[in-house]
Amino acid sequence: MSQQPLRVAVITLSMRVAQGQREDLGGDAVASRMQQAGMQIAERHVIADDRDALQARLQALCDEHRVDVIVTTGGTGVTEFDVTPEATQAVIEKRLPGMEWAMMQAGLQKTPHAMLSRAVAGTRGKTLIINLPGNPKGAVENLEAILPAIPHAVQLLSEKQVSDRDHQPRS
Repeated sequence: MSQQPLRVAVITLSMRVAQGQREDLGGDAVASRMQQAGMQIAERHVIADDRDALQARLQALCDEHRVDVIVTTGGTGVTEFDVTPEATQAVIEKRLPGMEWAMMQAGLQKTPHAMLSRAVAGTRGKTLIINLPGNPKGAVENLEAILPAIPHAVQLLSEKQVSDRDHQPRS
């Protein structure tokens, strides 16, 4: 019996893409790489740089458990329009600093400008949320750094958790 592929939503944060002034190259690159890894792109969204809109979309995708993984591209920098980390932090329940660190390390191997990224990774309910840069090359490089851990993270999130007290001998 084969497992179902992980269901992924790719959300691009970009005013210019949302207005049709630019192609969604970052979202396309990420979606392509995730498909190559055997994941199913279940949803694609483009949102203008709007914290409230992103926060609402993340909550809906997680709370309705429409996908296993949400990957955002764009909005992780330092300009006034870069609001992806703030929206993500408002939604997640558990932060995954190891994934964030791995992405930062991968980026710094390519460019010192990677230190300006504020990408966040975390979980809400049974959904994994990962922020990636908007630059297609940077987004895929960051994704490559954490790709091997994504299926295991989703598996852990989907398992029924048993507390230690459930394993205590009865007296």
